[in-house]
Amino acid sequence: MVDETAIHVSILTYLREVLPDTHKVLHIPNAPRSAITGAKLKRMGMMAGAPDLLVLRPAGRIAFIEVKAEGGRLSPEQKAFRDWCISMGVPHCTARSIEDARDFLSDERFPTKGSSQ
Repeated sequence: MVDETAIHVSILTYLREVLPDTHKVLHIPNAPRSAITGAKLKRMGMMAGAPDLLVLRPAGRIAFIEVKAEGGRLSPEQKAFRDWCISMGVPHCTARSIEDARDFLSDERFPTKGSSQ
């Protein structure tokens, strides 16, 4: 089984290769290394359930991608964040592979390098 970090890096690399320069993809760090760091990061705005990747799009639009290894499950906080996104019309997906990310881009009609969109 492929570990979640490897899947995360492959999806991030894929997105950065195929999305046009009008889009930016960044990782949302959300796993503190200690209780002290966790407390500090919570005060600074870290939120349980926040997805792994944020896609910044033109005109202030955003999208989120939660990366999971095969068999990995969303935590209750991640489900709540996903459901909030859906209720607000914010694109959100759980991706276990590059194929899942590619399907998300297609379903949400993201432009890609070389496409006519």
